[in-house]
Amino acid sequence: MRVPSTGRLSAVITLACLLWAGVTPAIAAWSTAGLIDAGANDAYTPQIALDGSGNAVAVWQQHDGAAWRVYANRWDGSAWSGAVLIDAGAINVYDPQVAQDGSGTAVAVWRQSDGANNRIYANRWDGSAWSGATLIDAGSNDAYTPQIALDGSGTAVAVWSENYRIYASIFLPDRTQAEPVPTLPAWAMLLLVMLLGAVGTDAVGSAT
Repeated sequence: MRVPSTGRLSAVITLACLLWAGVTPAIAAWSTAGLIDAGANDAYTPQIALDGSGNAVAVWQQHDGAAWRVYANRWDGSAWSGAVLIDAGAINVYDPQVAQDGSGTAVAVWRQSDGANNRIYANRWDGSAWSGATLIDAGSNDAYTPQIALDGSGTAVAVWSENYRIYASIFLPDRTQAEPVPTLPAWAMLLLVMLLGAVGTDAVGSAT
């Protein structure tokens, strides 16, 4: 008779003891499907992103009875927080995308009309709240197919197609707002130009 190895015999004994005690070992499996959307209206194009701790953010487009909107719902490891609107208003929305970093910060992007053109918007979850929908595209031309990515520090990069070109915008979470450059009066600008010219040129006109 073949004698099982020590490791295999130990596993068999452990399993037998658990079954004898009425304990069912944990087995990886999908949970029962549950609704996470905003209600009974049609919903499409779901996207999902996970962080390193098992938290998730889902986004999708769903009709609210008047227009297509973008909703988000967060999984905190034990429950869904509930569907919330994150778009820029009650005008049709398409192509929602979402990304999340290891600390739980998330950014969603989508295409939404402003009444005249298709624009690209972004909304950022900072760990406690959504910051609000922000226009990130290049201007008044139609824009399409946004995509978003985050790194481990929360830096986000969005790309999209606009006027048959590819544009990008970068969000830097630790960047402080630059102070505006002071405007000098015309006489001061003229004096500055004259002084710089005097420093850069000697008496005979040759460059120093």
